[in-house]
Amino acid sequence: MILRTASEFDRRTADIQLTGKGLERAAADLERRKARHAEMFGALSDAEKASLLALLEKLNQDWDARYRPARPSRGRTRKGQAGS
Repeated sequence: MILRTASEFDRRTADIQLTGKGLERAAADLERRKARHAEMFGALSDAEKASLLALLEKLNQDWDARYRPARPSRGRTRKGQAGS
């Protein structure tokens, strides 16, 4: 369901892509997930769903501010190496 080929740009890595069967499986899984979410949240009104989303986003932002360490931006290198 996954096709792996050597990268033409970096021999240390491989490029991956879904096969036809993999794409079919991913699409079917997505539909099942959508149906499950509709069932799970079906008891809530649109306004309640919006409120829940806002509260979860607020909790997520607070969690990130408290517990997620700052990440260096991509492309940074160690001191003394090219690019620094």
